[in-house]
Amino acid sequence: MARSNAGTIRPKRWRWKESWTKLRKKLRRVLAAAPRNAGTRALLGELLSDRGMFEEAQRHLSEAIPAAFQQLAAVKRITEADRPLVERMRNLAAGPSLDVAARVSVQFGLGKAFDDLGEYAEAMRHYEAGNRLKAMTVRLDRAAMAAKYDAVITRFSAEALERGRRAPARPVCQGDDMPVFIVGMPRSGTTLVEQILSSHPAVAAGGELTFWKDRLTNWQTSGVNALDAGVLSKAAEDYRAALRGIGPEAMRVTDKEPRNFELLWLLHLAFPNTRIIHCRRNPVDTCLSIFFTHFRGSQSYAWDRGDLAFAYRHYERLMNHWRRVLPSDRFIEVEYEMLIADAEAESRRLIAFCGLEGDDACLAPERNNRVVRTATLWQARQPVYKTSVERWRRYEPWLGELRELLAEPDAAPS
Repeated sequence: MARSNAGTIRPKRWRWKESWTKLRKKLRRVLAAAPRNAGTRALLGELLSDRGMFEEAQRHLSEAIPAAFQQLAAVKRITEADRPLVERMRNLAAGPSLDVAARVSVQFGLGKAFDDLGEYAEAMRHYEAGNRLKAMTVRLDRAAMAAKYDAVITRFSAEALERGRRAPARPVCQGDDMPVFIVGMPRSGTTLVEQILSSHPAVAAGGELTFWKDRLTNWQTSGVNALDAGVLSKAAEDYRAALRGIGPEAMRVTDKEPRNFELLWLLHLAFPNTRIIHCRRNPVDTCLSIFFTHFRGSQSYAWDRGDLAFAYRHYERLMNHWRRVLPSDRFIEVEYEMLIADAEAESRRLIAFCGLEGDDACLAPERNNRVVRTATLWQARQPVYKTSVERWRRYEPWLGELRELLAEPDAAPS
């Protein structure tokens, strides 16, 4: 078990997937014995939200505020009918009674609430307050990020990747085309793309799998050479087994860990036949959406608009490199705005890229009832909508350093 930012107990990801029904029953038994247990209500509300059971989730989350206010705001659209609750949360945020975790939750929840209400200046005020609290714990090391990306670009040229693919001790194995990696910046449309693909009967959704990040960290800690053929083959074998556990009969299994864009050299060498989908979205819309999101994990660049602009430019620089060196038949890009404007054509293009026959279920991803783990749970269950396109215009007076992303220079900052 691990503790979430809101102070509730969260089961590990794999257990969450494998025992959803069992955990739901257990939580309800706990609540029957202790109905005022706010932590249990928050966890049950989150569990129900993952399944799209929003009405029941809201009932439990409403009993767990203020700590669960951000979760509550995420699973519904706030309206004028909710104004008394919003004002109560605003008064709490202005007072001294909340601990830091609850205060962060309330501030991000208020940001979402006032955004829904169309009061954008007030929304930004609360988003900024929540981000200031998060920035007290971790900030981006800009020099380290730049150096890290420099090293990857220098080391993994097209020629180096070709040599790696042709290494005699690294044969292509059956099942190398099973993974479909969906990458990009957070909030760039990766969840929507996975919803579309996993609506296909031959595709299983893996969600945000941390397998490769964890394995690489272990190798670096142990002094293991990630490019050793035996090491990489063993990791690929372990990963295939994990994917087969997710989709025992699936032809394709998605992995939508966005930050895998940093590891495309590793993914391509482990699975030369794998398919990589890069999700792109308007840079300012992407960064604002990140700034408005209460991430559970450590997103060191997320809390400051200057850091966000810096990180985005270096992400662009790395993706420009991958665009040049990866095989064009294994790498595809999808523009969020194009996906919204012509969902049918783009969905069919994605399915064809995965080597599958078209299926009309992919045209209605909101009907996909799988477990969804994303910061915008309610939106992920709605039909494809256009209100997130050029959302930045509502916040133009408060863009700050993000304004530089309205122009798109080729070079990243040093």
